[in-house]
Amino acid sequence: MRKFGAGLRLKGWGKFFHNLFLFVTFPFRNPLIFVPILMIGYLAPTFMGAKPTEVHLWYYGKIKAKISGVTSALSLPSMDFISDVNNIKKTVSDLSELVASAETINKDSFIEKTKEPQEVQNPVEVRRKMFEKAKQAPDTIDVLKTIQNQQKVKEIASEAQANSDKGAPQTETKEKKLPLIYAQNKEVVEGHAQVKNANELIVNGIRYYLHGIYVNPDSSQGIKAQQLLETVIAENIVKCKIIAYTYQNIGTVNCYVNSENINRLLVEKGYSKNVDLQ
Repeated sequence: MRKFGAGLRLKGWGKFFHNLFLFVTFPFRNPLIFVPILMIGYLAPTFMGAKPTEVHLWYYGKIKAKISGVTSALSLPSMDFISDVNNIKKTVSDLSELVASAETINKDSFIEKTKEPQEVQNPVEVRRKMFEKAKQAPDTIDVLKTIQNQQKVKEIASEAQANSDKGAPQTETKEKKLPLIYAQNKEVVEGHAQVKNANELIVNGIRYYLHGIYVNPDSSQGIKAQQLLETVIAENIVKCKIIAYTYQNIGTVNCYVNSENINRLLVEKGYSKNVDLQ
């Protein structure tokens, strides 16, 4: 007796869904094959040094590292883009000031040119007025009074200058080079730290950037910098002060180990570049 569906050939979407169904139900149809393959795949990290009880942590660390790498690659171009936008805004502002000053100069010169010329006086009348003025007796000049008045004027001018200096707002001397959101209150975090790479630390489970310095973490200098950080930090308590935040809300910190600034240590050793380290 011929079985139902024998010799039936599927095509198109019917064939696709049939194969998909067979693939999804494979573990249930062939458990003796699927379960050993699953166990071998799960325990594969043990051949690379991971303990059997820590295999799930090994997979978690790999996934987290991949996600962090993608996030870092996306955050750095956005910071460069914001810096370029700020530079363009500054250039446009400078050009606007130049245009405004040029318009003011042209307006003043036009007004001077359009002034009505003074009437030309009769030369005879001019000489007559000069002789009449010469006939008048000159007023006496009090030299002492003139000197006193000049001194008073100088004192008033110096007082006005001193008051203006006191009232003038103090300009901020610290230049903020990086496109960051600088913190008003410098929060301090403290605890054991894990070195992620030459530019990043994980303190109490939270990721931070070392403020004001940078080195390519994949370069030879970056690898040496990471090794130095691991040696200096070891099991010591790290104390970090949050200076600013990136636009992805990641803190940038100055960190200290036994009162030694590790940001400055990397710069002094020649591993990292001083970008904005004060």
